Amino acid sequence: MCLLFVSTLLVIGCEKRDSSSQAIKNKKQPEDEQSHVTIEDVKNHLPILLKEGEFDKVYGWINNETIVYTTNIENRSNIYAYHLKTGTSTLLLKVESMIDSVHISHSGNYLLIRSSSEASPGKITVITNKGKEVFTTVIKNSFDAAIEWNPYDEDKVLISSFTADWQDRTFMLSIKNQKMTEIEVQNPFSYWLKKDKLISLNLDQKDQSNVTDVIVKDLSTGNETSLLSDVFELDSFQNNLLTIKADREQLNYITYTFYDLQLNQVGSLTMPGITSSLDWLIPYYDFNEQKRTFLSFQPLKSGAADSYKEGFQLIQYRLEDDTKTVMINGLENEPISCNQEGNLCLYGYYFEKLLDMKNKNIIQLVSNGE
Repeated sequence: MCLLFVSTLLVIGCEKRDSSSQAIKNKKQPEDEQSHVTIEDVKNHLPILLKEGEFDKVYGWINNETIVYTTNIENRSNIYAYHLKTGTSTLLLKVESMIDSVHISHSGNYLLIRSSSEASPGKITVITNKGKEVFTTVIKNSFDAAIEWNPYDEDKVLISSFTADWQDRTFMLSIKNQKMTEIEVQNPFSYWLKKDKLISLNLDQKDQSNVTDVIVKDLSTGNETSLLSDVFELDSFQNNLLTIKADREQLNYITYTFYDLQLNQVGSLTMPGITSSLDWLIPYYDFNEQKRTFLSFQPLKSGAADSYKEGFQLIQYRLEDDTKTVMINGLENEPISCNQEGNLCLYGYYFEKLLDMKNKNIIQLVSNGE
């Protein structure tokens, strides 16, 4: 998903969101509803022929063979769905301002678009994957935002908005009720644990080593519970929770621990750590809910971020049998997001590349991608 330095709230939140960026989660579908797409189906249609404007960014997967990308035309933007098998781009929405980010729901049925202009800073628009607008509003004084779709109830979206001086407010959006309600959270960078529960790091308990407890907030009662101590990074997926800690036995190593929703440990992975002056750097990663596999860029050895030059291996960790496999050597540590099958992955800071996991090839999605 993303690359994180964990010393500041800003970096933790913004990088997590991009992976929201982030963000971007893999969607589950029954096997008989999935379609199979290979690099052979795709490569003859690439690079993507842009109909209007200059390439901005690919934002993720609607389904196993369809991605979402945006273009910029002067001070406005277009959002497209691109079908990899046919090489067809479908215009979903013309936005009369610049797009800040696009967030795809877990099923791929909805897209939430953040855009800004002098007339409408902090505009939120929700559309279906066919381009039908279903909700729009403007959050006043919104300079940035963290977005988390509820994977258990697609009607709900958690939106934390930040002013230019990083004052935050958090809202719950209900698409069905066409309403945004402000809620109180201890940490604006919160993630879904269950349908009515949020999970986050306890910022009030953070010490100089940047570790803290994990807290769970029950939205139905407002109660908060503390658990899982000494954590410096946290993430949640539809059926699993991930914590990242410094390894207790191996100096300069970090440990990724996976839990189910009952907080039973279901997997653990340790790799060399990269540090800055005070913090750990977390390489970009992606988690496939359906296959229960974790992809990440593993450094070859521990070291300092400003001097590390040894490169990274793309590794895959399987929760089912607790095995780690080196998939590809010599890749750059850049954002990655794979389709449901896991054979094709968006790759790069703008997801401008397509990584073929089977043949270990990388091809450009767009000719003018940066």
